[in-house]
Amino acid sequence: MITLTLRSLRLNDFMGHTSRASFTSITPRQIRVIGVPLDLGQSRRGVDMGPSAVRVAGLEARLEAIGHKVEDAGNIAVCHTEQKKEGAASAKYLKEITATCTKAADLVLKTLEAGKVPMVLGGDHSIAAGTVSGVAESIGGRIRRSVSSDRRTIRT
Repeated sequence: MITLTLRSLRLNDFMGHTSRASFTSITPRQIRVIGVPLDLGQSRRGVDMGPSAVRVAGLEARLEAIGHKVEDAGNIAVCHTEQKKEGAASAKYLKEITATCTKAADLVLKTLEAGKVPMVLGGDHSIAAGTVSGVAESIGGRIRRSVSSDRRTIRT
């Protein structure tokens, strides 16, 4: 659980330990919040509710309270498992995950090009392929937009 106050950040880890960080000299940023409610990259349902839960918990107000300007870009449209047929056992929804990550990468890139900081809320870990790809492209690099890396073995 994260609790933000005007001049400090209070972090509680899973063991109940608390640490405090000071924000007395924070540099205000323009932040664009991007929701990616994707849960196709893992077998347990529910992580698609992450972006909504973080917003309901007051993310925007807490970021603004410490000096940031926040714009919420909403959620990227994601298909649901009930709408698609499963693919191969090792990559059941590869096509859908790739399409979602491509949309996320494009929005992250546009956000950075606009001089804003993207804050991506997920979803499962597969959204990292889109997030990292968008950031890499913004600095002149390019990462192949594919989330099939977990299908590779030592031989491939």
